[in-house]
Amino acid sequence: MNEICVSVAAPSKKMLLDLIDRALKESADFVEIRFDYLALKDIDATLEELKPIANRAIFTLRPVSNGGRFNGTYNERILLLKKIASFSPMLVDVELETVRHSAKIIDYLKNQNTHFMISWHDFEGTPPKIKLVKRLNEMCEYSDTIKIVTTAKKTEDVWRILDLYSIENSSSSSLIAFAMGDVGIISRLLCTMYGSAPFTYASLDRPIAPGQVTIRTMRNLYSGIKKNFDRHDGK
Repeated sequence: MNEICVSVAAPSKKMLLDLIDRALKESADFVEIRFDYLALKDIDATLEELKPIANRAIFTLRPVSNGGRFNGTYNERILLLKKIASFSPMLVDVELETVRHSAKIIDYLKNQNTHFMISWHDFEGTPPKIKLVKRLNEMCEYSDTIKIVTTAKKTEDVWRILDLYSIENSSSSSLIAFAMGDVGIISRLLCTMYGSAPFTYASLDRPIAPGQVTIRTMRNLYSGIKKNFDRHDGK
């Protein structure tokens, strides 16, 4: 089964909880909760409300430097990361740049038995394969769950990012690799089929990231592909 994680973001607790409820009703397997969009005053109360579904949630606190909305200092963000991690989500998303600055957050998460992924985004393009492999190897030193997202400007970029699934390291890790942008849409679909990604990302309504399609569209695409395969297998 191709599992889908729906990204949700809102400035207030009520709006965010409503979006999460809708995502789960739309058959999302998981939700990525973007705490960087949420008003700081609402974070504590929201975390309490999220306890029942935390084991199906990825908690993300993306800084402005990584395409997010959090504009506080590094130390302020680390304190918030520790706070959201204390609510035991399925995964905490930690950027590679964050651990490059200081790996102490990794030590903290491991000591707390918190599951986490290391993520890296390229909003400008898709690097050559040798650089992608080097990046993958570096990230595998920190976690078994890796997220590498680039921007596709031509079809060759799509095949290059998907080719990461053939790298030996990826067989011993949970690798989620795809490309953003309109050209990269197909990679969001194929990362769980051609690749071995444990899940892909979709939106509820409006995309949070470039090229993100709705969960309804993603479900329809997967369903259509499965029907075609089943029909041919039946012959």
